[in-house]
Amino acid sequence: MRQLPLPLLPAGAAEIAPGVGLVTGAGGGGLVSVHGLATFAWDAGDEAGRRLAAVQLVRLRAVSQAQAAAAFGVDPVTVWRWDQALAAGGVAGLVPARRGPKGASKLTPELAARIRELEAAGARDAAAGAARRRRPPATRSRRRPRRGAAPHCDAPAATVRAARVGRALSRCRG
Repeated sequence: MRQLPLPLLPAGAAEIAPGVGLVTGAGGGGLVSVHGLATFAWDAGDEAGRRLAAVQLVRLRAVSQAQAAAAFGVDPVTVWRWDQALAAGGVAGLVPARRGPKGASKLTPELAARIRELEAAGARDAAAGAARRRRPPATRSRRRPRRGAAPHCDAPAATVRAARVGRALSRCRG
């Protein structure tokens, strides 16, 4: 006869799977309990610890990948990526990548000084004003040709009234 594990979850824990609970703190820290034992814990701001807890729960087969993803508020593919990062780089692979620019700025001190000089001289405002004063190129009129007028030079003269043939041809030549 198989005995089912007792659901020994700490107070305020959300059940992830039978016997597995997650308690999250107000500051972002958390605790994972497996059959009443505190198994994983992390402090607020310890993203690597949080990711490690999710991956280890899946590796221990205490929860499925989908259950871990739902409990930790991520997509199941994210839990898989965390597992791959842990396998490739250890716990250091779970540390979130730095956000923002990765390399040095392309703005050299000399270029920054030149920009300040031009701004002080008012060159920026003068260039912006010149750009606003430019007029867009003239556009063609989209009027339809008058009824009976030759739409283009290749139109057969028989389709144009006899009185307007001369005018139509002079427009095409000129």
